[in-house]
Amino acid sequence: EVMEGSARVMKQLMLCTGRRSPLCRRGRRTLSMSEDPFGHEGQAESYAVYRPKYTGEIFERISQFVDSGKAGRGTAVDVGTGSGQVAVPLREALRFDSVIGVDRSAEQLSHAQKAGGVEYIAGDAYRLPVGDETASLLTIAQTMHWLNLPL
Repeated sequence: EVMEGSARVMKQLMLCTGRRSPLCRRGRRTLSMSEDPFGHEGQAESYAVYRPKYTGEIFERISQFVDSGKAGRGTAVDVGTGSGQVAVPLREALRFDSVIGVDRSAEQLSHAQKAGGVEYIAGDAYRLPVGDETASLLTIAQTMHWLNLPL
C-alpha cells in the first residue's frame, strides 16, 4: 500500500519545470509563482505521508560542516522545504536556534511538520523572504529540479 501511494505521488509530481526529461512531453516550461505544483486535491497531503525521510547521514554531514566553523547554529533557512523533512531535523537534531522553511507551495506548507522554533513561509527561491545575513546555514534538498537553472 505504501509503495502504491508513493508511485501515485511520484506520478502526480512529474511536472516539467525547465529540465530535459523523458517524462516531460510538454517541452521546456517554468512554473510561475502563481502556480502551485502541489495544489491538486490530496497531492500535498500524500507527499507529506509517502515522501521518504532523509537518513541520519545527511544531517551528520551538515553537523560536521557546522562544527568545522564554516557555519553557526543560529538560523537555518531550508529552501524548497516541502513538508519539512529537513527543516524539523535541523531544529530538533542539529539544534539550530531557529529554522525558516521556505516553499512556493502554500498547500505543501499546510501539511508541513510542526515543531517549536520552525517557521514556514510561502516564498520564492529566487527572492527569499528573509533579510540579508539572516541565515547561518542555507539548505536546498531535492529542490534543484524545480528551479529554472541552465542545463
